[in-house]
Amino acid sequence: MEYEQKSCGSANSKSKEFSIETIFERFPHLAEQIFGQLKGKCLPICKGVSRIWSNKIEDYRHCLNRKILKHSKDSDVYENEWNLAVEKIPLRYLMAFEKYVCDYKRKFHGKYSPLDVFAFYQRIDRQLPMRSFKIMFENIPMSHGAKLKLTIELEKLKRAQLIRVVNIVIQNEPNLRYDNGIDINLAKLKPVTLRDMEYLIVMKNSKEKFENIQRTYDSRKRLLALEINKLPGTALQQIVDIITQNDPNILTTNPGEINVDFTKMKPSTLRSIENFTAMTLKKSEK
Repeated sequence: MEYEQKSCGSANSKSKEFSIETIFERFPHLAEQIFGQLKGKCLPICKGVSRIWSNKIEDYRHCLNRKILKHSKDSDVYENEWNLAVEKIPLRYLMAFEKYVCDYKRKFHGKYSPLDVFAFYQRIDRQLPMRSFKIMFENIPMSHGAKLKLTIELEKLKRAQLIRVVNIVIQNEPNLRYDNGIDINLAKLKPVTLRDMEYLIVMKNSKEKFENIQRTYDSRKRLLALEINKLPGTALQQIVDIITQNDPNILTTNPGEINVDFTKMKPSTLRSIENFTAMTLKKSEK
């Protein structure tokens, strides 16, 4: 009996030694990797597990914040907006937002605000509360550089959109209404008016960018289908293996043939097959 109790005590000490909290303390980078595999909505739940978990989640939030600010460092005219975003965005959305900022930077050039990123990816991720994010920035003063960018965007608007801008000014700035028209001087407008105008332009631009990318994506898929037809038979099996590993739902098999639905192919699968096809065709030309 005494031997059994000693064995049990030894087992308990080992279980404590290898608890998840101990692992977090000894290997901080593992905590970041583990949290990175979770869904964003799980992170607030994890904070309630224990004090150690709560502290590690906060460390992970700071890590995400640093990554977001690093991705957006070239958009200095929106420095206030980015600092507010990393401070105020709910934890459940922050992990997805960091990935979206990184992807947005890769897709588009120029200076961009958090609202630009929200607006574009809200067309893909319907769970992003776009209106709530807009309200977050309503009373934040706009920098001189951001006002200049807004002025340039206003000059590109068509008549119907300009009418909407005028209506925004009429609604928010009743003191700027005159008998001979409306004075739209950005320097005199309230932050909320500027943000409403910015929101109008951001939503318009995000729609145009999304449609342009979709057209480009569809063209790439059509071109890829033609390129695959040039591959030797031995390479086709490797294409099937790539699809089976990354995107099995777009494969349908019939006796003697395999059909691929390119219209439903994921971007990551498309890139993998494009790289493989280009490399194989280049080798065959030598």
